[in-house]
Amino acid sequence: MPLPEKAFQYLPFALLGLKKTGGLIHYYDFECFKKNENPVGKTKNKICGELEKLHVSFEIPYGRIVRTVGPNWCQIVLDIEVTS
Repeated sequence: MPLPEKAFQYLPFALLGLKKTGGLIHYYDFECFKKNENPVGKTKNKICGELEKLHVSFEIPYGRIVRTVGPNWCQIVLDIEVTS
């Protein structure tokens, strides 16, 4: 999902593009964070909440900060493994 500005909004459509047995979503997002906050953890929590609402079995084995895009603002990437 290469468009971070709309990735969260289009997450349900990305799930429709996977095989019935599951697959991998390479998810990019922008996250605003405070001084002692973990932006990767904040993004993971947001994604976990949304995928649980959609009743999806998943795991997030990898996530990191790609780059800083402004003060307290960064781009995050997560690998989301969806299982059937």
